Amino acid sequence: MFDLNGEYLRSFSCVRAAATYINSNDVENTLKAIRNSCLGNTNSSFGYYWSYKKEFGYNNKKQTPIAQYTISGKFLRTFKSITEAESLLELNSIQQAIIKKYSCGGY
Repeated sequence: MFDLNGEYLRSFSCVRAAATYINSNDVENTLKAIRNSCLGNTNSSFGYYWSYKKEFGYNNKKQTPIAQYTISGKFLRTFKSITEAESLLELNSIQQAIIKKYSCGGY
């Protein structure tokens, strides 16, 4: 588990232990979100970067600005990256929503 600056925070014995640490009320969905982050399918989950290895492997050059819109299409604001948007909006599936052309978090 790394913070959004890439600093190592801690390790867990398994993904389930990490999921329980983050969200003991919904372990299964939290577990899936952390796995997606470890596999590179999402940039981050729950305000953290995740990796199966104890080394930070995210490339900040991949940051692409992202815009937030209401469901009706009204522009709200721009974020520096999906990671920033997920952290500030407390969401963990923005990238998947973009890929699948779905809404996320009511946006």
